[in-house]
Amino acid sequence: MGSVTVGGCLEEGHNIVVGDYGAWIDTIDALQRLEAEARFPTEHDPRVEAVLAAWSDCMAAAGHSGATHGEPVDVSRAAAVADATCNNSVGLASSWRTVEVASEWSVLAEYEPMLVEMLSRIPSVWQP
Repeated sequence: MGSVTVGGCLEEGHNIVVGDYGAWIDTIDALQRLEAEARFPTEHDPRVEAVLAAWSDCMAAAGHSGATHGEPVDVSRAAAVADATCNNSVGLASSWRTVEVASEWSVLAEYEPMLVEMLSRIPSVWQP
């Protein structure tokens, strides 16, 4: 019977098909950290905070005071309609996305050398 590496069959199979399993896991972990780093500034950006305040005011005017975006006070149809209406009227989705994209580009620019190096470790079979 053959020996199996410490990572077990998953690692052994991954190494055969894709390449270095440890490097792959390190890459996934790094990308998840970068994604979180790009998301955090979006949630705390003054433009997003302002549009969230406008959304909250709109929800209060629609009879749903105390609503927090992502966590409505109630789950009624009226609350859902108010949420959608307020999202649309204050431009929440487009404002959020504008800030999010800028944050993502900033993180990509900052970590470009690391990302290029990580991409070079991925076998050509997985590259576009």
